[in-house]
Amino acid sequence: MRTIARASIAATLAAGLLSPAGAVAAQEPAGANGLRKAALDLELERTPAIVGESYEKLPPIGQEGQLGANLKRDTLYLPHQQHGDLFVRAGIVRGDRELIEQGLSAFDYAFAGQSENGSFGPYQPETYAFFVQSVAHSIGLLQGSPYAAEYAGILLDYERRLKRASRHMIEPAAWKAFEKRNKSYTHSGYVMGTALGLTSRLTGSDKLKRRSRDAVRIALDNQRRSGVNPELGGYDVRYQMAGIVYAQRFTVYFPGGGLSSDVVDMIDSGLRWMRPRIDEDGYIDPGNSTRSCVEDNTNGEPKTPGYNFAIRGFAYWGALYDRGKLSERADRMLAYLRSRANDESLCGPKSQSAGKAPAQPAPAPEGPPGQLEDALVEDLFE
Repeated sequence: MRTIARASIAATLAAGLLSPAGAVAAQEPAGANGLRKAALDLELERTPAIVGESYEKLPPIGQEGQLGANLKRDTLYLPHQQHGDLFVRAGIVRGDRELIEQGLSAFDYAFAGQSENGSFGPYQPETYAFFVQSVAHSIGLLQGSPYAAEYAGILLDYERRLKRASRHMIEPAAWKAFEKRNKSYTHSGYVMGTALGLTSRLTGSDKLKRRSRDAVRIALDNQRRSGVNPELGGYDVRYQMAGIVYAQRFTVYFPGGGLSSDVVDMIDSGLRWMRPRIDEDGYIDPGNSTRSCVEDNTNGEPKTPGYNFAIRGFAYWGALYDRGKLSERADRMLAYLRSRANDESLCGPKSQSAGKAPAQPAPAPEGPPGQLEDALVEDLFE
C-alpha cells in the first residue's frame, strides 16, 4: 500500500486509487462514491491484526440473536446488540452467510423492542448511538457486498427504523443531555457523530448530517495538547482508543474538508499519546486511567484496558496510511493477548506467561470461528 498524503484522502477515495481497496472500487460504476468508501473500509477490516483480533473468535449469541447481557435477561439492553455488526463484518470478510444471518438476528432482536415512534426507551443518546452506528455501518458494508441483492428488503426496513430512532438522538432535550455528558466522556462525541453521519448517508437527512458534524466538533474541542481525549477529567487508555476507532471510521466515510482534517490531526495526536503506554511485548499499562480497571462492566468485573479498541485503532490507521510502526504495535498487542493465560486478568500486572514474542502478522482464519473467552467478551462492550 502506498503512503497517502493526508490532504489526498478525499481524492484517493473519489478516484478509487487506494490500493488494495482501489482495485475493488475501480470496478464500480461511476457515481458509486458511497460504495467506494465501504470498499475501502472493508479492505481495512481485512487487515491481519483486525482479522486476528475480531474474527477468529466471536462472542456467544443466542438463538434469537441475544448478545452480552441480553443472554441472561428478559428486558432489552440495547447497547449490547451493537455487535450484530461484528458478526456481519465477520461474515463478509470470511464469506460466511451464516455469520451475516446471526448479525442480522441480533439487530432484529433489538428492533423487536422499538416502539412505533422509533424509541427504544429512556436510554441516553450515546446508548442509541452505539446501536444505530452499528446497524448503519452493516447496511453500508452489505450494500457494497455480493450479498446486497439478497438482503435489500431487510436493509431498507432497517433504514426506516434508523431514521425513526435517530430523531430521538437529536431532539432538544436529548441533544442537551449529550452536550453535557460529552464534557466528561469525550469518546461519546465520536460515537454520536459517526452514528448520525452514517444514518444521514442512508436517509439523505441534512439535519442528521449537520448534527453529526456538530457532535464531532464538540468532541474535538475536548482534546488536550498532550493528545489526551479526557474521560471523567483525566486520561483513560480504553476510552482514548474507543473514541479514536469511531473517529477513524468517520474520516473514511466523510473525507475532505476542514473537519475531516481536524479529526485526522486528533487521531494522530491521540495515537502519539497512546504509543508509550504499550510496551514492546504488547502489554497496555492502564496507569492512572480514570475508568479502565476502575469501573465495573455488566458482569461485575473491572473494565479492561481495551485491547480490542487498541489493536483495531493502531492496525486500521497503520493500514490506511501505510505506517508500519503502528501496524507492528497492533501485531504485538495481539501476540500478547494470544500468549497470556486465559485466566489472567487484563487489569493485573504484565502476564508472566507472555514471553517476548516478535510481532507476527496474524494468520488468516481457517474453519469456523471459535468462541471468545469471557474476559474478552466483556472487553467488546463500551
